Amino acid sequence: MSLSKPFPTGWEKKIKETISSRTFSDMEKYLRHNAPLLMGARQPKTYLHDMLIFTLAHDVLGKSFCDIMSKIKIMYRIGNTTLQINTRRIRDVLCDWADEQIFLGDPESWDAAAADIPFPSHLRSVRFWIDSSDVPIERQKGRGPSSAYWSGKMGRPARRYMFLLDGDQVISKMWGGYSAKLYDGHFVESHKQWFDKKLSDVAVIGDTHFHSVRRELRKCQIIAPRPTPATTNQETGQDEERLTAAQQKKNAEIRRIRARCEQPFSYIKSQMQILKRPWAEDLHELDSVITIGSAIHNCKKRAKAS
Repeated sequence: MSLSKPFPTGWEKKIKETISSRTFSDMEKYLRHNAPLLMGARQPKTYLHDMLIFTLAHDVLGKSFCDIMSKIKIMYRIGNTTLQINTRRIRDVLCDWADEQIFLGDPESWDAAAADIPFPSHLRSVRFWIDSSDVPIERQKGRGPSSAYWSGKMGRPARRYMFLLDGDQVISKMWGGYSAKLYDGHFVESHKQWFDKKLSDVAVIGDTHFHSVRRELRKCQIIAPRPTPATTNQETGQDEERLTAAQQKKNAEIRRIRARCEQPFSYIKSQMQILKRPWAEDLHELDSVITIGSAIHNCKKRAKAS
């Protein structure tokens, strides 16, 4: 424990190693220019910096609020309630910062991001990858199998997020959270005006869950593997339909290209260790953490590309 800092010396170093020193600096600058209204009777010059460290110790390093309270050494009074309120207020401002890091770009940038990908001829119009991720949330009354919170994919309560990524695996757009029971194809169908307006004349590739919506859009093309037929002969128990060899080959090519941007949540979880356990706070706060984590991911990707 440093005598000059109210937190263990390793925290700030580990945070900067995880999200990069440049991203941390950008966050802190944004907070100073858009100062959140923080609680605390005494607020020395380092107060905002300290609260940012505590917020990121929770979200990035995965420290619980109780763990943070037991480790910090503050020369001014602060309680658990103050810490949690300040964390929420800092996240609110950082979400505005994150919105500036998550953007769709233009056709030229889409082409550049996909330029080095070896597309088969029938996939050359692909410029975006789409996938949803379910984030586990704490079990509570009202979150059982029949509730809107239940994820059949995870077999537990969860909150779903939809991600659109470019060829460099940069998150260009995200939606959520929303009910984990909303089928991926139905999600795109409910947003078809956005896809047709924003992604006119380009293709978006996804998994079989998006196959059902491929005919719903007029200007944006959705490409997804054809689902394997499940028709069974009642007498023999054998599948009566099979994908043709050509269909199987096409599916394999789609899956190979789609795998490039599979499971975007894994990228975010690697930046935000708090997401490795079921979320226990308000769900609005989970939305904030996912948004901030997406922005951190983008900052690292763009820095690596440059």
